[in-house]
Amino acid sequence: MTTHGILLQKKLLANDDAMLTFYTSDLGRVTVFCPKLARSKKKAGGLDFFRLLEVGIFKGRNSRRLESVSTQTRFQGFE
Repeated sequence: MTTHGILLQKKLLANDDAMLTFYTSDLGRVTVFCPKLARSKKKAGGLDFFRLLEVGIFKGRNSRRLESVSTQTRFQGFE
């Protein structure tokens, strides 16, 4: 599933993993798991606050996982 959203919270975990909270247009407030975020320059570079993001989310049985992320718009006044 691909949706648009903004990053609300980024919590780094052990083993370079992270839990990310987004406010999305389709799902509302959602928390997703992102494995190996610190090692992935592509994902880590695209994840920042004050940006409109296009977020790819994989929904498993009990959790959601981040598949892809790309920046759509930057909010210039906050940078």
